[in-house]
Amino acid sequence: MRKGCCRFNWTPLLIGLISAARNPPPRSEVIEGVAALAALTFLTGIIISLPQEPWKTVVPAALLFPMLLWLAARCRPVFAAAGAFIVSLTIVWTTTFGIGHFGDAGSPIGDRVLEAQAVILVVTLGAFVLAALFSERRESETRLACSNMQLERERDNKLMNAQAITASIAHEIKQPLAAIATFSSAASRFLQRAPPDLEEVRLALNEIYIASHRASQVFDNIRALFGSADQGQAPIDVNEMVLGVLRALRGELNEHGITARTELTSELPLVTGHRGQLQQLILNLARNAIDAMDANKDGSRQLRLRTEHHGRDAIAVAVEDSGPGIDPKKLDGIFDAFVTTKPPRNGIGTGHLPDDC
Repeated sequence: MRKGCCRFNWTPLLIGLISAARNPPPRSEVIEGVAALAALTFLTGIIISLPQEPWKTVVPAALLFPMLLWLAARCRPVFAAAGAFIVSLTIVWTTTFGIGHFGDAGSPIGDRVLEAQAVILVVTLGAFVLAALFSERRESETRLACSNMQLERERDNKLMNAQAITASIAHEIKQPLAAIATFSSAASRFLQRAPPDLEEVRLALNEIYIASHRASQVFDNIRALFGSADQGQAPIDVNEMVLGVLRALRGELNEHGITARTELTSELPLVTGHRGQLQQLILNLARNAIDAMDANKDGSRQLRLRTEHHGRDAIAVAVEDSGPGIDPKKLDGIFDAFVTTKPPRNGIGTGHLPDDC
């Protein structure tokens, strides 16, 4: 800087203006910032017009700091930069044209320039430091608010997942428990006959044994779901597994008046997997088919399970029913988590979760 000349760095103001143009501040902040800038300009004019005593060169400039502090704390950095620019431009202009405190013609120009530079340095440095500190604080508050929001969202997701898992467990365990209760009651009635129908009692006890095994298998499958990926891997006969599913659903099929048919390809190779999980999958598909055919008030109800080769190294298991089918509008989302096309009912299901999950 040459003697007799004062300069001001426009860079912070330009950066602040560009940032504000890309991300405009709220209207309330703009109004508050403009009002503070107007007050700062008025206060600067008062300080410029003060007498020229030496002690009133820097000390009156301290009166500007409350307003600069307000701008830095309440508004974006561009307003603090604008305030420092207004003060500096006013000092430079009055020094150059001999107006006010810094324009005393009786003082050497070098002294006036040094006084002006001192005030500009104090004001701009203080304004920029305050703006940087409060800007960092606002960013920290914003990051903290975002982190809290993410934690709340994660907590809500965990609660919904726990609710869905609990509903799934209740849904799966309800079926074998209901079967145990039904066949226990039937066995009691068969024993009360004269003479007791021991063959029917034996069949009922066998169904109770199968249902209790299914209930135990549900918990084993859940435990395996959260265990290692290769836990419980074993060779599986898919045809035998399909027939086992039909045996487990025999009571439900009879209750709903459904005829089950099988088309099983012979000599299928064994597949490696978790038997309980695969069996539960086919069981769920078959139960969904049974529920879908409840809409058929007239006409036959048929459930068909088919196994076949699918390419050279895969086996396909198809579960088909004579229900109304799926609405074409819902086909795109049927594989999303916990999606259901079933209407609401009093039972426990895993569908119809909130829309924002």
